[in-house]
Amino acid sequence: NMDCQNCVDNITRKISFETGVKDLYINLEKQVVAVKFRSDKTTKKHLKEVLIKMKYIVTETENSEYLPNNWKQTR
Repeated sequence: NMDCQNCVDNITRKISFETGVKDLYINLEKQVVAVKFRSDKTTKKHLKEVLIKMKYIVTETENSEYLPNNWKQTR
């Protein structure tokens, strides 16, 4: 349910500054948010909960189809 640049900006502001987040990729057209993080500092569950609290619907996937090539290689 990410449908505008304001959504992208909100997610960027919130998730980028979560402890352990190293990088963030957002594709508005495909409604994809990908996060690289340090597993010793945070968890997938925590990051998912942050997005849910922001009122976004979150579906976790291992599908890298919509990620840029440099993200596919370092997952």
